[in-house]
Amino acid sequence: MINNVGLLGRINVLFEWIMNLVYVNILWIVFTILGLGIFGIMPATAAMFHVTRKWVMGERDFQIFPLFWEKYKCEFVQIQALGLIFGTVGFLLLFNYHFFSEQNIIFGKFSMLGLMLLYSVSILFLFPIYVHFDMKLLSYIKSTFIIGISHILQGLVIVSGCAFIFIVCSFFSATFFFLFGSLSALWTTYIAYNWGFLRDRGIGPSSHITG
Repeated sequence: MINNVGLLGRINVLFEWIMNLVYVNILWIVFTILGLGIFGIMPATAAMFHVTRKWVMGERDFQIFPLFWEKYKCEFVQIQALGLIFGTVGFLLLFNYHFFSEQNIIFGKFSMLGLMLLYSVSILFLFPIYVHFDMKLLSYIKSTFIIGISHILQGLVIVSGCAFIFIVCSFFSATFFFLFGSLSALWTTYIAYNWGFLRDRGIGPSSHITG
């Protein structure tokens, strides 16, 4: 009887996790659309990471929608600025890569590839840093690149995990709508905080951990 209760308990916990992940993923998509896509994706993603941060840090007794909605509204303006800055950097790197490729400048082409790799790994840490610390805009940018460059291994683990989630979801296309975003965010958050380089640690004199 005890074993059956234990098994049923585990199934119930798994089902609850799945339902919460589906709920957050749907909120992420809906609020991205409400923000007209380009203006909604950044605050919706930040709000989603606020939720996964609480889960990873052991908080379960909170209502998802009020937290998501509050963070979506609060982060809307500042996160747009970060999105514009990182988007511009990414565009410039891609533009230079195509330029060097067309000019057949091998050194420039591979230099851009290296910088694009560092950029891609670094940007993975943007949202975990953003929702964990309260800093000025430039400090977020600096910290994202510093942590990204100095924690390549963790970045590759995050990429590998998200790639695995993508592959699994490819076999069940409906799961992209229901799970891909929130599950990837949960994995990214878990690695960011449980590998120790963000948990209870300030990045600079102007930073402090958010509630």
